[in-house]
Amino acid sequence: MLRRMRWVVVPAVALVVLTALPSAAYAVPAGGSGGSSFMSDLTLRDLTMIVAGIGVFGALLIVIGILGLRRSRAARRASIAP
Repeated sequence: MLRRMRWVVVPAVALVVLTALPSAAYAVPAGGSGGSSFMSDLTLRDLTMIVAGIGVFGALLIVIGILGLRRSRAARRASIAP
């Protein structure tokens, strides 16, 4: 059963307690499994777009990493050279 989580902060003792409160919005209807899942509604095109998006994000991270390495090496060379 899904429950909504809420943070409760007690300032006197500076304690943070995580409590699970039941909510009607997240209640499972009687006799059902909660409706259709997100995964059951995906098409082949949706999956292809998700994989392509992850690939583009990964390529962007690689480019940022390479540029960072080149920049740090250039700065180190500049600080060592007389």
